[in-house]
Amino acid sequence: MHGRVKVKTDSQKAEEKKQRRLEQLEQFKSARTKIDQLFISIQKNGNVENEENLLKLTESLCAVQSDWTIFWRYRQLVFLKRVDRVNSVVKNRESEPVELSENMTRMNIEGENTKVMEIEEKDEKSAFLSQLKDELYLTYRVLIQSPKSYVTWAHRRFCLRTLVLCDHLIGAEYVEKEIKLTETMLTAMTEVQVEDQGRNFHCWDHRRLVLQMDPSHSIDNELKLTTKLLKSSISNFSAWHYRSNLLKSKVEDDSERKSIIEKELDLIMNAIFTDPSDQSIWIYYKWIISKIKDIDHFAPILEEHDEALEDLKEEESLKLIRSVTLAQIQIYEKLKFNSKIHALASYLAENDSTRKGFYLGLQKRYPL
Repeated sequence: MHGRVKVKTDSQKAEEKKQRRLEQLEQFKSARTKIDQLFISIQKNGNVENEENLLKLTESLCAVQSDWTIFWRYRQLVFLKRVDRVNSVVKNRESEPVELSENMTRMNIEGENTKVMEIEEKDEKSAFLSQLKDELYLTYRVLIQSPKSYVTWAHRRFCLRTLVLCDHLIGAEYVEKEIKLTETMLTAMTEVQVEDQGRNFHCWDHRRLVLQMDPSHSIDNELKLTTKLLKSSISNFSAWHYRSNLLKSKVEDDSERKSIIEKELDLIMNAIFTDPSDQSIWIYYKWIISKIKDIDHFAPILEEHDEALEDLKEEESLKLIRSVTLAQIQIYEKLKFNSKIHALASYLAENDSTRKGFYLGLQKRYPL
């Protein structure tokens, strides 16, 4: 009828979507063919113009489909060639013999030539460093849209390593900026942002690997970061896990173990009574108890914990009771209270039949 908007059927929409995908596939195949040809040409004759064309083509493809490793790898190979060129210019200038001449005019000319070469070297190096900085910005734009792209995070670290390789001072400056950037991402304040970033293991893993480029960054700084994150969200599993990895070496050190475990027990008990339903807290609690070696020193503290945990069993939640009881079993293991372990394991086997085999295994592990 006149005046009525024609609505497309589902089959028509599906067909149009299929056609768009086919067109995109053909465009992709065409671009891939061009890129492969350009790369072969670059490998044969090192044509700088072809390098630029390859970088332009792959930039658009990386932005659209960030998980295609091959395009990022092509870009890396081009950048590595440029690193070699920059380094070869420096080596060639440094290896040139300095000939003493009685002719002062010739010396002046050679001096002027050296200055020109130094300027050219500096210009080429500056241009390459600028390209690497632009590449970091490209990965930033891609990660805004695809924050869980493994290859994009990896390419970003490649850029940082190449910056350090090309100019240590400038590279170190950008590594420090990257560490601050990851902290900003991880310490987002709202719950939605915490869910997106504070628990984003890609960002955590990236930070851990970037820190390896900065030997001056201490474990204590990282512990402060986890404390800050846990104050913001006590259920941040990534922060608890990272904290346990940071403390692994410290809790094995006889000179530090006691003071560290005491502090961690205080921290984790506060967390337990803040949100006892969160499993990440119980995992960390059992881990820190497992690191106790000075039983005589910690026995009174563990007994206090056992008494405090007993109060949580007043809740009717089987899940919470199970978490509390398993933590108590961990305490009794350290205190050598095998009879109590048997009693708690029997209680759990009776009330949580799904895991009955596991609880009976606990009884066998700790014989009376």
